[in-house]
Amino acid sequence: MKAKIAIIGGGASALFFATQIDTQKFEVQIFEQKKTLGRKLLVAGNGGFNLTHSSPVNQLVKKYIPVEFLSDKLEQYDNLFFQHYLKELHIPTFIGSSKRVFPVPPIKPIEVLNELLKVIKEKDITIASAHKWQGWNADYTKLLFKTENDQKEVAFDMAVFCMGGNSWQKTGSNGHWLNIFQKAGITCHPFQSSNCEMLIDWSHSNIGLFAGTPLKNIAVKSSQQQVKGELVVTKNGMEGNAIYALSNDVRTSLNTNGTALVYLDLKPGITIDKIIEKLAGFKNGNWTAHVKQQLKLTKVALELIRFNSDKFTYTDPDQLAHLIKNIPLKIYALGPIDAAISTVGGVALQSVNAHFELQQLPNQFVIGEMLDWDAPTGGYLLQGCFTMGTYLANYFNNKTVP
Repeated sequence: MKAKIAIIGGGASALFFATQIDTQKFEVQIFEQKKTLGRKLLVAGNGGFNLTHSSPVNQLVKKYIPVEFLSDKLEQYDNLFFQHYLKELHIPTFIGSSKRVFPVPPIKPIEVLNELLKVIKEKDITIASAHKWQGWNADYTKLLFKTENDQKEVAFDMAVFCMGGNSWQKTGSNGHWLNIFQKAGITCHPFQSSNCEMLIDWSHSNIGLFAGTPLKNIAVKSSQQQVKGELVVTKNGMEGNAIYALSNDVRTSLNTNGTALVYLDLKPGITIDKIIEKLAGFKNGNWTAHVKQQLKLTKVALELIRFNSDKFTYTDPDQLAHLIKNIPLKIYALGPIDAAISTVGGVALQSVNAHFELQQLPNQFVIGEMLDWDAPTGGYLLQGCFTMGTYLANYFNNKTVP
């Protein structure tokens, strides 16, 4: 008789696990609270469907916080392995100018999802939709679900929890499971936003009027790192890949100090001395027009400069050059969780062993965004879910079943 595996949740890590589990060895069933699987995967594709990043693995592992929790798994199932897996699903990929990996056009997210579902169907994996997980029975040997019409108890030999974090709740990733896990004595951490809008007080400026305006070819610096990329001004702050990558630094500072300070470099490609040289030689006329022309600054960039300078700083080439390379952005909070691309928090990593098995509940495993880890956008989040799902499937395939 085959051992029974119950997969709770139908997001990316669940799909990657399910497509690679050996159904000759296991009887597998997926329980999803929504009516369809992979909804967050589709939402993630709305802004450009970067599947992974093409960084060499020694650089790839450094994008995950904490590094050590996933490093050995990434070395086994890295971005090249992921691309090969996708190719076997008839999803060819290409590397974009940003070094991110995308499906070859005109392949859309729904087509990627359909290929995953096709494999799951071929493997005779049962999908039980509209099943909301409610917890366990008294001795943790059965899973409790609420359906549209009744309550259900499900026996299992192994359970794999893949219910996601707490962002994009409309996809089903609402973190309702956190209290259930905590009541079971499993150490969990509160959810916090990551890869999200950073809130800045624009009330004493006109910067909020530029909401939706991009700042391209810039860099943002924290005390720990500098990231080149793009930002978008919002009514209440900033968002974009450059500042998303500083999420952990910003969140740590906010949790410790109540505020966070990062610095915007409007011209990362040129030095302070070069900026001073470009601004020198002004004799008369309109100083703002001169600055804008010499440095090719946009209106929103000029507004950010004015917001952070007095008359002397603004009109002195040396002071202005230093400011242009170091515009302070005082962040007072992270954007709301439901608008965040991802979250941190959830099951503490010390609550699982090296195989993602819950320390106090043998044969019950947690993967994906339910675990408390972090990574920037750019394909790293999906790569992390792929690596965990792939590792666990292969661990099951090669282990002696209970």
